[in-house]
Amino acid sequence: MCEEFIRLHLSELTNFDVSENIVIIKYDSKIHHDLIPLLYSEGFNDNPWSNDWDNIKEFDSDGVFLLRDKNKDIYIGFAISFNRDNYGYISVVTILPKYRNNGYARILLKQCVKYLKSIGIKEIIIDVKADNIIALNLYKKIGFKEYK
Repeated sequence: MCEEFIRLHLSELTNFDVSENIVIIKYDSKIHHDLIPLLYSEGFNDNPWSNDWDNIKEFDSDGVFLLRDKNKDIYIGFAISFNRDNYGYISVVTILPKYRNNGYARILLKQCVKYLKSIGIKEIIIDVKADNIIALNLYKKIGFKEYK
């Protein structure tokens, strides 16, 4: 069965506040290489990625961001972004289920957009499953529009 995806693009990011209880962490392969597949597995209720998950040609460790809860000193989500053929691509955004609905995905998205713009990217896209209404609504609220 082939899943249908919707491609969205971003022209302008809306503003929002950042919680004082979380901190954005830049990716460090020594610390986070094995952690990200576990966060993915828990966030998407799926099997963890293989150990070579970061071996795609576009992988850019500077475009990977993790969120940590400062009060509990635990990681609660991550996002991966990179340059693909001169446009920015946000590949994955996930927040652990018990931390959802607190604006944390927005924080990660904003960090990805900030990074991509800092390396000269003007257009940013994200693909999302057509039946993932929660994610679609979040992306549209942030400013993403359907790509046509």
